[in-house]
Amino acid sequence: MDRRSDKKIAFYIAIWIVSAAVMTVAAVCFLYFGEKIWDAHVTELIVIHPELEKALTENSRYYHDRGMEIFGMLWGFLALGLGMLCCVFYLAQRIECKKRERRMSVQAEAVIRRIEEFRRGDYSCIPLSDEADEILNDGADWQRVYELLKELGDALSVWKRRMTEEENNTKALIADISHQLKTPLAALRMSYELTMEETLTDSERKEFAAKEEWEIQKLELLLEELLKLSQLETGMVQIVPQDAGIRNTILNAVEQVFVKAHQKQMEIRVKQEADVIVRHDPKWMAEAISNILDNAVKYSKPGSPVEIRVNSMPGSTMIEIEDWGMGIAADELHKIFQRFYRGREAEKLVRDGAGIGLYLARSVIERQGGTAVAKRKAENGMIFRIVLPTIEKPLQ
Repeated sequence: MDRRSDKKIAFYIAIWIVSAAVMTVAAVCFLYFGEKIWDAHVTELIVIHPELEKALTENSRYYHDRGMEIFGMLWGFLALGLGMLCCVFYLAQRIECKKRERRMSVQAEAVIRRIEEFRRGDYSCIPLSDEADEILNDGADWQRVYELLKELGDALSVWKRRMTEEENNTKALIADISHQLKTPLAALRMSYELTMEETLTDSERKEFAAKEEWEIQKLELLLEELLKLSQLETGMVQIVPQDAGIRNTILNAVEQVFVKAHQKQMEIRVKQEADVIVRHDPKWMAEAISNILDNAVKYSKPGSPVEIRVNSMPGSTMIEIEDWGMGIAADELHKIFQRFYRGREAEKLVRDGAGIGLYLARSVIERQGGTAVAKRKAENGMIFRIVLPTIEKPLQ
C-alpha cells in the first residue's frame, strides 16, 4: 500500500480506539452514578420499610448484577460492531489500493513503453490501450506526465529531422567542395609535373608558372568563399538585424566592387530619392549586395553600366540591380541561386568564380526576412530584385 492508504487505515483504527474509550468512560460514569442513585433509593425504602431490608438488599444486588451483565453485553456488541465497521473500511481501502496499484502499473507500463520507443529513436506518439486511456483520465498528474512525454517526443522529432538535414547538407557540402577543389588541384599537379621536364624552355616555364599562379589565386578565392559559407551555415557568424538606412549599406556594397568595375570601365549608378530605414544587418547585407554586383560586373561587357534602383512600397523596400551582361538561359534561371552552380556560358567565358556568391547573397537576405529573385531581360542582361520589410517612413 502507499502512504496515503496507510494514513487512512491508521485514521480508521484511531477512530475505533477513541470511540471505544469514549463508550467505556460513558459506561463507567453511567454505572457509577446509576448505582449511587439506586443505592440511595433502596436506603430510602429500607428506612420506610425496615421489615423489607433483606428482600430489598437482595433485589438490589440482583438487578445490579443483571444490569452490569446486560451493559457488558451491549458494550461488547457495540465494540464488535464498531470493529467490524473498521474492518469493512479497511477491506474497502485495500480493494481501492489494489485498483490504484493496477492503474499505476498500467500507466507506468505505458510510460516505460514510450521511453523505450524514444531510446530506439521513434519519437512518434504511441496510441494507448482503451484501459490505459480510461485510467489516464482519472489522474491529473499522469495526464501531465503524458503531455510532457508528447512534448518531449515532438521536440526530439524536430531535432532528429534537423540533425538529418544538417547531416545531408554537410555531406552535400563536402561533395561540392571536393568537386570544386579537384579541378584546380589537378591543373596545379599537371603544371607542376610539366615544369619538372628538363626539355622545357624558360619561356615555357614562365607560362606554366603564370598558370600555376592563376590556379592558386582561384583556390584562394574559392577558400575565402567557402570560409564565408561555412561561417554562415554553421552559425559561427550571427546576423544581427538593426534599424538602419539602406543607402549607406548600398554604398558600402558598391565600394567593394568599385575596383573591378573601374578596371572594366563600367559605371555603377545608384538611383534613390530618399533614404529608407530598413531592419537589416548592414555588414552582411552589404556583403550580399556586393556579391550580386560582383556577379553583374564579372559577366558584363567592358563599358556597360550597372544600375541600382531603390523603390519604397507600402511595408517594404525593393532594391533592383540591373545589368546589361550575358544573361542566362531560361532553363538555367531556377538554378542560379544554387550552391556552386555556374551557367554553361559563364564557365566558358569567365574563368574565375566559384558559384557561391549568389547562394550566399540569397541566404543572407532570407535570414533577415527578405526575398531575392532573378529575372531575365528581353535582351541581354539580368535584373535582381531584393525585397526587405520597411520599418519606418522614408527619411527626408
